[in-house]
Amino acid sequence: MIVYFEDEAVEIIIAKNGVLAFSRGFLLSEGKNFSQVLISEIRHSIELFFNNSRQRQLSKIIIGGSHPDLEQIADVLRSSFDIPFSMEKKMDIASGMIFAQGQEINLLSDEFLQKRMREKLKKKFFISIVLVIANILLVAAMFWMMLKHKESYLKELEQKLSQLKPQAQALQNKAQKLQMVHTQLTSQLLILDAITDLINVTSATSTLNMLSINEKGVLVVRGQAKSLGEVLDFVGSIENSPYFKNSHLNFSSRRKMKNEELIDFEIQADLDKAQGR
Repeated sequence: MIVYFEDEAVEIIIAKNGVLAFSRGFLLSEGKNFSQVLISEIRHSIELFFNNSRQRQLSKIIIGGSHPDLEQIADVLRSSFDIPFSMEKKMDIASGMIFAQGQEINLLSDEFLQKRMREKLKKKFFISIVLVIANILLVAAMFWMMLKHKESYLKELEQKLSQLKPQAQALQNKAQKLQMVHTQLTSQLLILDAITDLINVTSATSTLNMLSINEKGVLVVRGQAKSLGEVLDFVGSIENSPYFKNSHLNFSSRRKMKNEELIDFEIQADLDKAQGR
């Protein structure tokens, strides 16, 4: 008979002539009645074997496995059974080898091996599930911390922006005022340059009575000239000026004054604002 311990599982095996004749496994947890339960299970296994076999005695009981108190268990069993006992720490029940005796025996039944394999797979599966859940929780925690960090960073930015907003608004207002002043100065300088150029192209024999430029940049010039050709030349000179465009004669009329003929005229042109940019 072989009594093999592995964790909380105990396997009782009876081999006859190197062949497995009986196999029974059970779970046994540490407790006050550990020795009593173990002895009871061993006796019950012997009875079951004797009931189904002609053999009525056991030649030897071998104790093995990975239990830390294997020697103490062996001492307890020696005092409870009138059968020779031996202890084999090098016993490998999974491969069916008893190194001390050099025998090869199929110690475990297929059902027990499958049951133990299922239990190990269940443990591994449970551990894998726990690890996966732990990893998911870890990633979720890291993601949550990143979101919190971003939220706090955004709040700090919003606070800084709210503090800088009045200053930015004041600067924007100043920039708009400066732009308006610059536009006005540019417009005034453009008008001065345009009037200067207009005077330069005016014929010496012509007289200007009225000159105006409205807010839309429309120039209106009224005056007198001695001939219509002189007026038309004046219109062409204004058109060729870099400060005006679309110049044309609105009207002209002849009148006599003390034996002298004069041409009253009105010329209109658009101020070329592109020159002021």
